[in-house]
Amino acid sequence: MVEIARKMGEHLGHAGYMNADVFFNGDDYYVIDINPRFGGGYAFSHHAGADVPSAIIALTAGKTVKEEWLTTRPNLELARHDIVVPIEKTFSKLHPS
Repeated sequence: MVEIARKMGEHLGHAGYMNADVFFNGDDYYVIDINPRFGGGYAFSHHAGADVPSAIIALTAGKTVKEEWLTTRPNLELARHDIVVPIEKTFSKLHPS
């Protein structure tokens, strides 16, 4: 995965942050989607130690990017979940009659 990211960075000529979805079929990796934005999974990287916003701010200010801003801690298990909230019940609890 790191090699895929390195090749994309070297060959696509983009400026700024890029999010990519990669599919692994058990043998090969395939890039199936590329977006010039922070994706929903960025929170995982940030929680693991990456600080891409600080790197972007430094780059735009002409300052040096610190290596630790782009480095994550290995062997973390993270999860995220969404919940469905009924609007009527939530609204009536917040604004009782």
